Amino acid sequence: MTVKIQRGRQFLAGDATAQLFDDKGKAGSYLQQAGDKLVAQQHTVLLRKGSEVVKLSTAAEWKSFLGTHAGSKDKTAEFAKNFGITFDDFCNVLDDVAASDDKGLTLNLSPRTNLARALSLDKVEGNYASNVAADAAVKLTGEGGVKSDAKLVPTPTITADILSTPITDGWERDRTEQEAWADFKMGDGANGIFRRTNAAAVFEKLHKPDWNDPKAMELVERFTMPMHLEVAETNPDGTPKFQDRDEMFRETYFDDANGALEKAGASVRARVRFDDNEPFTVRRVLIQGKQGRAVDEHGNSAVHKFEKRFEGTYSADENKAQELLRTGKDTDGKNLKVAALLYKSVKDQGTLSPDGNLRLEPKSLVLQKRRRSHMQFESLSDVQAKRATLKTEIDTLNAAGTTIPPALAKYDAKLAEQEKFLGDAKALLSKYGQYLPSNTDGFIISADRYSVYDPSARATPPTDIDDEAGRVGRGLHLEAEWDTASSDPFEKTKKAIEAKLAANPSAADKTALEADLASLKKMSDAILKDVANAVNLMKEKMNEAGLKSDDRHLAKEERAAEFMRRPDRPIIWK
Repeated sequence: MTVKIQRGRQFLAGDATAQLFDDKGKAGSYLQQAGDKLVAQQHTVLLRKGSEVVKLSTAAEWKSFLGTHAGSKDKTAEFAKNFGITFDDFCNVLDDVAASDDKGLTLNLSPRTNLARALSLDKVEGNYASNVAADAAVKLTGEGGVKSDAKLVPTPTITADILSTPITDGWERDRTEQEAWADFKMGDGANGIFRRTNAAAVFEKLHKPDWNDPKAMELVERFTMPMHLEVAETNPDGTPKFQDRDEMFRETYFDDANGALEKAGASVRARVRFDDNEPFTVRRVLIQGKQGRAVDEHGNSAVHKFEKRFEGTYSADENKAQELLRTGKDTDGKNLKVAALLYKSVKDQGTLSPDGNLRLEPKSLVLQKRRRSHMQFESLSDVQAKRATLKTEIDTLNAAGTTIPPALAKYDAKLAEQEKFLGDAKALLSKYGQYLPSNTDGFIISADRYSVYDPSARATPPTDIDDEAGRVGRGLHLEAEWDTASSDPFEKTKKAIEAKLAANPSAADKTALEADLASLKKMSDAILKDVANAVNLMKEKMNEAGLKSDDRHLAKEERAAEFMRRPDRPIIWK
């Protein structure tokens, strides 16, 4: 038989009740159950404390030892000082042996023993078995000689070879995503209030706004772009039924043991969208990296995202996508662009591990139920048609000698501004081979209720945000995102102008290009301000409903990491 050397938890894997420590820092049942398993298999563990040899082979010895040295999280702080190896090393050995079926082994974990040297059992954190070669066998002895051996379970590894092939553009999406969001505090019935309140309802009056309606006109004035909620269908009475649908997402965030991605200002997730009913069919999987988040004065967040999607029930395999990410290989065996970009990012930032490899491990799992709507941008011709209708009304009033109502005149002026904005944007984008998006998704608007889980605490992925097994936190999140269908032409135009500027143009051309770039930025900033205003309107509605804002501007993955680091959370495994 063979003991499998593997960092992390295999024994009682996914049993959320078998905690290392509970939320008060008291020892959970995991260590005791692992000790019981070793006793049942007649294993002996030896540790050295100064000149004393500590022997663990009976239930009484394990109970006394754990009570003294691991009865609480605080007690483990002196473990390395007492025994010359970290508590993490001790748990890893315990876990590997408890997960095996071997019997009668004697495991001397004292520093400087052959076993300790082979497995890097020392006072250094996070280096368990880091020097074991994949094909090497560590001999394990017992009474009568060698009883078994231990072999390293290969860890998915992204090596420097991933950069041997140039990173080229493919069909994978590589863009800057621009969004704004708001978060709310849990407690005092917040979850129920959030669930019952349709934040997107604040935009309903943008659909065919009436200049006689002060509320509608106030709403129109909040935005630069002409827009309205997407209409899903028309009710029998002729009123619109706006799009309003629920989606389920499960996101597993990865990093290496040393936090290489986080230190480099990057993150990566494997995300699945699935049906909210049995058998929870997966519809889409994506592998997405993020890098370089920046927040402007309006609260808009711009982050570079690069991703690969797998669509449809045939190719959308969650486990396969995670395997591709961790190995850095695409379905065709070639390098995965997302993994290559991540590796390059951490390499450039100097946060790679000393051996130059990137070993991605699940760090947090976020399950969210999303209520989603779309804001559609209207076309230049739509605005012109509205102005023509208003002109007819104004002409009729003028002919009758009737004073033009201020609200009507103000709305006409607003439409004139929108017409000019769209006309200018259309001309600038077309100059660089792009188009002005119209009658398409302008913003994606979403309201998310989510739960954060410790990935080690789950035998199976969660499908219900009210599932408490392994849950370490919950959140409420509003978001508006400038949809790529309408933002891509602006981003491509920006890149085209920057490329021309980099080609050493003449002084006159340089001046013209810089003017175009400034105009493009002004247009983009106006739309991004609309994104922020959309979130502010929804936030106001939620506040009026009784929710309290959490104004720390943290992305969802940052909040998940925060939940995982909470000192009072139950610890399943480090």
